[in-house]
Amino acid sequence: MAYTKKLKLLDYDPRSVRSIPAASAAVIEPGMIVKYSANEVTQISSVNDNTTVIGVANGKSASGETDPIPIITKGIFRATVVEATYQYGAGLKYDASANDGSLVADSDADTIIWAWGYGATVTSLKVYFDFKLLDAKLWDTCGA
Repeated sequence: MAYTKKLKLLDYDPRSVRSIPAASAAVIEPGMIVKYSANEVTQISSVNDNTTVIGVANGKSASGETDPIPIITKGIFRATVVEATYQYGAGLKYDASANDGSLVADSDADTIIWAWGYGATVTSLKVYFDFKLLDAKLWDTCGA
């Protein structure tokens, strides 16, 4: 997966940082949205990964490395988006067609992040993420 953007973290909850081992074959850069699978993290590569998204990487991992990297599960950052007009609070999903970590309007499906501002015909947007809010996806729900 190509990846072209740098992390522009604007605010995060320091209690939301977790160190999780990277998958050996994964190349992870700061600012990548990552998923959790088999007790390790790797970059998302499909819209369907919305069910296992765990956070935003705040560290690097080269291919062959498996050291834990910091993953932020809640915060605000500036993300690359497909050029469009975005409303505050609009849901966003991974844009599989761009293959560069971009986000796009979610059309009410596969949401992973929300717009944290208004943008008219923009390619960069402040976004809010709280991956624990993505109920019934990776995080288990309470049962009786």
